[in-house]
Amino acid sequence: MTTRRKSLIAGLLLALMLLGALAMPSPSAVKPPENGVYAVLAEGVKDHAGKAAVVLPYQGLDGKGEVRRVALDTSEFVPLVLAGPPVALKEQDNRLTVEVQFQKKQAAAFEKFTGSHLGQEVAVVAGGEIVSVLKVRSVISDGKALITGRGGENAKELIRKLSQ
Repeated sequence: MTTRRKSLIAGLLLALMLLGALAMPSPSAVKPPENGVYAVLAEGVKDHAGKAAVVLPYQGLDGKGEVRRVALDTSEFVPLVLAGPPVALKEQDNRLTVEVQFQKKQAAAFEKFTGSHLGQEVAVVAGGEIVSVLKVRSVISDGKALITGRGGENAKELIRKLSQ
């Protein structure tokens, strides 16, 4: 193959790569997921076995932890439609539990969701960002979810974000 032909092929490949990069949406153009509860597929991986997924950063409410890249399954989620504002409940060790009550329609969907994700991690998304990642410890049949083990400022921040 001649040098000129190699240069022409290399130029065409470069042009195709540039066109492909321009055609891909920028991260800011990707629509954030709706407010809701999503199954966590994995952390920091690109292949999600054909499931509809979005990867979001999560650092925790205090902004001091290590940033994790969390893949969420967007094909099945429970919209975050609450019956009232979240409530902080004081635990015996002075930590706070945040209680949220889903509206009746979402409560039925949440029961099914927690039943199919028992023992797995789920993420709560509000305002286009992950506000909490937690493990489903039991099937929640009454639509009342408890987010446990929060320090005072973290609980207040979680309540603020869930109330928006």
